[in-house]
Amino acid sequence: MIMEQKYLLSIVIPTFNRRNYLQENLILLIPQIKKYKAEVQLVVSNNASTDGTKEMLETIQKKIHFQFEVYTQAQKLDIDESMLFVASKAKGKYMMIMGDDDILSTNFIEIILGVIKSGTEYGMIHWNILTGDANCDNNQLYNIHFDGKLECICSPTELICKEFNHSDFISSVIIRKECWDIAENLDTKAFSGYGFMFRNYQGIIKKRLPCLYYYFPLVIQRNPHKDWINLWPYYHIVSLRNGYKFLDEIMPHT
Repeated sequence: MIMEQKYLLSIVIPTFNRRNYLQENLILLIPQIKKYKAEVQLVVSNNASTDGTKEMLETIQKKIHFQFEVYTQAQKLDIDESMLFVASKAKGKYMMIMGDDDILSTNFIEIILGVIKSGTEYGMIHWNILTGDANCDNNQLYNIHFDGKLECICSPTELICKEFNHSDFISSVIIRKECWDIAENLDTKAFSGYGFMFRNYQGIIKKRLPCLYYYFPLVIQRNPHKDWINLWPYYHIVSLRNGYKFLDEIMPHT
């Protein structure tokens, strides 16, 4: 479903039982968005949480005096369904599906809006990350290979081949909404857990717009216990294999 564009950027956050992490996330993020509230949309989808997330979101809106869109699911959705729902509420030219526990840099909105307004019509914008533990301690740069360029403009093919093992992290990717929408009929069941990534990839291949990789880290990846962690062998061995096999059919030699 194609939504009317009212913003330059939509940040949409699916969340489930991460009340405290999400609260920290929003307290840091909302002041950035308030400066650009005419250009940036914020949406949170509460996936039937049972830990007081609903009440926390109501308190945050009153405390920070900023009304953002909140949706509460009556029944818990699976990972891909949750992402699809919250993405359907995005009304921006570009969309970021953000992890509820991750923390964006304090100048994230300013940097990204600068990129979006630069005059180049990007299909995808992807950036480096810091990754640490649940308390954001011992953070390390994820991609340590610096080639002297802060920004690298590349084709969809080049980005996928260069960053295929990085851009599965949702909080380091912004997709042009029309690239996401053009792939709406993609059946992602064969690559469950990575549905958003291969939908992004199909979209940027179809639109053939340039992509941007930004080397400086713009987000901290927090690593608490994941409720899906026991399924990682399936995701990594089956889902990723199926996804790249699919990509190889539309972009040979992936």
